[in-house]
Amino acid sequence: MVVQSPVEGTDPKWLRPFCELTGFDPFLAKQRFKSLVPWVVRVFKDLDPAQQFLARLVQIGLDAYLLKQSGISKLEGKLQVKGLRFQENGITFFTAAGEEVVVRYADLFLIVRGRIQVQPEREDTEENPVEVSLGGLIVGAPGETEENPEDPLVKLKQRARQIKFRPQERHQRMFYRGQESLILDLYLKSSHVGIRVVETEFDFSGMGERKLASAMLNFNAIFRDLIGHAPEEVVVDDHFNRISYVMEEVQEKDHVRSQLQEIGVSSSARKLYDNKAFFTDYSSRIYLHHLRQAKLAKPAETA
Repeated sequence: MVVQSPVEGTDPKWLRPFCELTGFDPFLAKQRFKSLVPWVVRVFKDLDPAQQFLARLVQIGLDAYLLKQSGISKLEGKLQVKGLRFQENGITFFTAAGEEVVVRYADLFLIVRGRIQVQPEREDTEENPVEVSLGGLIVGAPGETEENPEDPLVKLKQRARQIKFRPQERHQRMFYRGQESLILDLYLKSSHVGIRVVETEFDFSGMGERKLASAMLNFNAIFRDLIGHAPEEVVVDDHFNRISYVMEEVQEKDHVRSQLQEIGVSSSARKLYDNKAFFTDYSSRIYLHHLRQAKLAKPAETA
């Protein structure tokens, strides 16, 4: 895939050739560049066409680079910790399995901070499944006609339907946007594995006398302590809360895509109601962006 780095502003010198090259609408292109989020411009199966496309983006004047999908997938696995103990030179985190992870303040490289929406639980059922919009196709309960379970389009329908919220959760489902949880991803200089702290899934008893009245206050206290002890060059990224869209493009196989087009579905995109998954994707991409920027800055520092 080709990934475009965050760019502030909209320089007309490259905006027009970029839209001509990619087919993007100029207004949408401006919004994507203003979002400060690394985003995938195009996905390629083969390396040669990807490199050719990348060369044209660089020629326009954009900071674009190639990234393997496997690189993003490896970063999705975060080490989630449930407790901590403050020390003089760092923090000891405790995992759910009882393991200890010692993080030195000097080893901190990036802190990604945000708020995630709390998603109500849902149950899968074949009784009265709600209708779900899949692109331009509305999928409801299965009809009386027999369907081939091996048909790619049938599998696509099954993936979108059979979602039903419990009656007592419908009110929560409607207003869950107001229920939020603070979240931190810590990245170190010595490792590519992120350490995740989630407010609603964390035990703050290890703070001892420093423990405050609410989880939110304790979470913010941890963040202030990290910032206070971290080296000056540590990067704090909190742009996630400025992202309004929670859409995820689904890369379907060619034969599935052609069948969707035959029934009038132009795209296969789904809304990420799981805001935590959306944060995970953002955190991984922004980490690779800052890691790349740090590597590019090293030659200038040594010169």
